[in-house]
Amino acid sequence: MALVYLGVLTLVFVLLPGWTAPVGWAALGAGAFIGIFGALIKLPDWLRHVSPFADAPVVVGKVDWTGGYWMFGIAVVALAAAAALIRRRDFAIG
Repeated sequence: MALVYLGVLTLVFVLLPGWTAPVGWAALGAGAFIGIFGALIKLPDWLRHVSPFADAPVVVGKVDWTGGYWMFGIAVVALAAAAALIRRRDFAIG
């Protein structure tokens, strides 16, 4: 779950560095709110599954790792995109 946030925020840092902190806190807050309270306030399933907190696998009996695999895949794609796009950034040294 943390890898999803890390990957997405790394991509935001590469594309829009000034927005990294606001997007990070907004994503964490929205994801936690939707994941924790989504069922309570009867949000649609598709919206609840946007939050990584809703799909985090819980190890009880038979484990369904589908949500975990999806989160890992999203994190890998976001980190790969950030690594490819970081070469386009202009850095001022000194």
